[in-house]
Order: sequence, then C-alpha cells, then structure tokens
Amino acid sequence: MWLGRDGQIRTLQTVSLADVEVGERATVLRVSGGDPEFLRYLTRLGIRIGSKTRLLDRAPFDGPLTVRVGRRRVLLGRQAAARILVGDRPL
Repeated sequence: MWLGRDGQIRTLQTVSLADVEVGERATVLRVSGGDPEFLRYLTRLGIRIGSKTRLLDRAPFDGPLTVRVGRRRVLLGRQAAARILVGDRPL
C-alpha cells in the first residue's frame, strides 16, 4: 500500500514475473521470501525494486524466461521469476 497524490491509500496490484505475457512491461515491486543469497543473485542481474522489465521470451517446456532489465537481457528460471512480483504503480 502507499499514499496517492490525492491522499487516498492505494493497494499495489502485483503478479509474478513468471505470469506476465511476452512483450509486457512491468516494474519490480517486491521479491517474495527473504533469502539473502537469492537477493544477491538478483542484484548481480540488475534486478532491484523499481527496475523496469519487459518479458522478451518464454521458452517452452518449462524453459527459462528472457527478460530485459534496463539495457540488459537476462535469463531467469521460472521458479526465480515466480518470486519476483511486478506491476505498475500509478502516480
């Protein structure tokens, strides 16, 4: 939740990165779990709260997702992508 410019409390609508459609753009809003090793891994990939993403490809048969994060292309396993919660936060 956050306070909007109009003073109203807003609720974030999130979906896991694993569930977005190919071509969709979204902002990283949360990462589920508090595993420090996983968070360091995401940081090395350039994935942080507030990162702008775009799903470029979803490989078949439970293959990896190709995601653009800023100017980088990264491959993420579906389990990792499922822990990254994205959405759009209107201003």
